Amino acid sequence: MLQLKPITDFRAAIRSGNYAAADQLLNDVQQEVEQRWHASNIEERRSLAAETFDLLAWARTVVLCGRAQTQRKLADISRHGAYLKNTGQLELER
Repeated sequence: MLQLKPITDFRAAIRSGNYAAADQLLNDVQQEVEQRWHASNIEERRSLAAETFDLLAWARTVVLCGRAQTQRKLADISRHGAYLKNTGQLELER
């Protein structure tokens, strides 16, 4: 399993929802994978390719789940706001 610092940092950024940091770390991950690729034999390359694919698939899944949760929260806020508007409770802000 890929346990190098840029990859570990990338995983931590994704887990914490810090997607801006993850985006920046992705360049470091790419460089690390490329360095290992050039220093590897064919079997190590197969393993590296599979691990890299798994890492990116995991990151994609986590990001999509976070996005779906955010969309649900926004929908809840929109419904709640519509309810407040219809009941006249927003009039207090004037």
